Amino acid sequence: IISDAQSKHYITLNKSGITINDEGDGTPGSTKPVTSLSSGSLTGLSNTIWDSKNITSGRAATEDQLKQVSDTVDANAKAATDFRLVKAGTTKDADGTEDYTVSENGKITLTVQDKNHKDQLQEIAITDVARKSDVDKMLKDGFTVGKAGKDGTDGKVEVIGKDGSAVVINGKDGSIGLNGKDGKDGIGINGKDGGSITIHGTNGADGQDGENGLTIRGVDGKNGEKGEK
Repeated sequence: IISDAQSKHYITLNKSGITINDEGDGTPGSTKPVTSLSSGSLTGLSNTIWDSKNITSGRAATEDQLKQVSDTVDANAKAATDFRLVKAGTTKDADGTEDYTVSENGKITLTVQDKNHKDQLQEIAITDVARKSDVDKMLKDGFTVGKAGKDGTDGKVEVIGKDGSAVVINGKDGSIGLNGKDGKDGIGINGKDGGSITIHGTNGADGQDGENGLTIRGVDGKNGEKGEK
């Protein structure tokens, strides 16, 4: 045994290991935990709480501190989410096998699932989705732009080229217009009851360079050709 004069601080060495005692100065709280080194283990250390913002460089960590770190890592892993799109019909107990379909009102509802917590499922709704079958039918049978009647709207289909040329079908008066680059040099075909075909020359004037215009009028108009030379 190795001790001080008052035998308040002493070290015991025997075949079981080494024990360090500190009984303090007799005042309450002055006694220190016993530190023991036996069978390759060191116990009684005071650094049992892990504080990552207040560390002592070079000091070994205790199992208590390592457990706190491990518990924190485990808790973060359990809290992490990983939502992914899954097959239709998926539940918390079984994976789905169905494909998603668009409803009659153009709505599709998708399901996403947290792969880390399979009981966590959420639905995402997307509206105004066109069904392929409807698009195919429209391309095959044709489609209508605009609506007739008191509350209707005038339909219009316009295709514009990169250089400014355009083809316009106007539902308001039934006219079809072919405009050249920058809106010039057009051809117009009007509809029923007075419709006509007009070919404009350069800069929008009748005929080439303002000359030689050609107009063919239909019903309720004057049939024939009109040319100015």
